Amino acid sequence: MSVFSTLVMFYYNEFPKSIKSTAAAMVAMIIGIAFYLGIALVDLIRKTTGWLLDGINDGRIDNVYWVLTIVGVVNFGYVLVCLWMYKNQNDENKELNSSNRC
Repeated sequence: MSVFSTLVMFYYNEFPKSIKSTAAAMVAMIIGIAFYLGIALVDLIRKTTGWLLDGINDGRIDNVYWVLTIVGVVNFGYVLVCLWMYKNQNDENKELNSSNRC
């Protein structure tokens, strides 16, 4: 639940005033989309490989976890790139206000 509250707080701070009320709805939508993408990934693995069989002792669930680990590492790398490129809206407003005073 901390991810949900953190995203809502981030959106409240960064969204324009006219659309701040949609922040909670966007977070819920993003979490829902992520849930369906996870299901689609497991279904894709089930259909294309023989790793997820009906019997737990017959499948190769360790390979499924390795695929999920790789997806998680790629996602973490994407988040790090986004954080590196991110520019806070409040910092931009302070820079504009300080440059306009001269």
